[in-house]
Amino acid sequence: MRLGCLAAGPRLRAVDKVFSKQADEHAVFPGKRLDGAVLEIPGDPRHCLVEATATGPEALAQACCRVYACGACPESAQITIFLPQETDEPQLKRYTGNLAGRAGALHVNVTDVNVQVRAGLTNVLTTATVTAIGDTAYIRGFTGPRPGQALIAAGFSGQAGVRLCFPFFPEEVRRHFRKDYLVRAFGQENDVSVSAAAGVCRKALESGDAGISCLHAAGEGGIFAALWDLAAGRNIGFTVDVHKIPVRQEALEVAQAAGLNLYEINAQGCLLIAADDADGLLHAIREKGVPAEQLGSFTDTRDKILNNRGKVRFLDKPQEDLSVDFRYRLKGAEHGTQRTDSQGY
Repeated sequence: MRLGCLAAGPRLRAVDKVFSKQADEHAVFPGKRLDGAVLEIPGDPRHCLVEATATGPEALAQACCRVYACGACPESAQITIFLPQETDEPQLKRYTGNLAGRAGALHVNVTDVNVQVRAGLTNVLTTATVTAIGDTAYIRGFTGPRPGQALIAAGFSGQAGVRLCFPFFPEEVRRHFRKDYLVRAFGQENDVSVSAAAGVCRKALESGDAGISCLHAAGEGGIFAALWDLAAGRNIGFTVDVHKIPVRQEALEVAQAAGLNLYEINAQGCLLIAADDADGLLHAIREKGVPAEQLGSFTDTRDKILNNRGKVRFLDKPQEDLSVDFRYRLKGAEHGTQRTDSQGY
């Protein structure tokens, strides 16, 4: 199988169908597709428990993004770290120190850390489960995108992928750009968090403004995979202007020089929103310093249409994320196995 998230086909056949008949009587949204699990709190009808899990180098931050996309604010986290057998104690201490600093920046309290040493691993593997208390009333408003609603993207696409790959960019790529240009391409830590945009959405949900029906945090596979996930299985489609997807120009050029497609690599920090009032929501998000654009709108067909300066095509099924293990890709590129985008964007 390919690296990274399981492809849509195998997931449907070997995972989703296996668990589809299993129901949880405490689920607030049984069968509802959200970025995390939402469970009732016995005796408290106003609030619910929100839980989301992620795995990878930025597992904690990605799990936080998924909680935000469920309309809640991350509060506590449980972390499991799988170590290669060759890891020594100083290396582990550096890793946990960085992880603790990341948790502090995310304002998440790490309540439990489980460390396992496993044979056969070549890299540290981290899984994080983040929990929060949500407001049941407005989370119930997440009924899914509706035809005619605006499709909004808040946050840079592909920025997380560039940050993950940055340490392994070939020397010829680094020499091609000035140092200050590379610094701008790398971006800032808050570029990979959806907290600011999600905060605006929570206020809109509480007040009943904007008509938000869905939030979805992009991640592995990039914004194209996130767009696919939004519409898949919902009997809706969309028309998206690719040129409007928020990207940092420096990151785009550096990624292209390294053979990466900014729309198909990790897009953590980009929040997709389905809403009735695009203008008011865009204005409020931009006031927080977050780039945001209306990419297009949802339609009553299943067609997933991308328009790039007049060049129209249908969105393909999510491709393999080249940022999952960029070091491995570089080795493959020497033998001509690195994938390129035939569409040119």
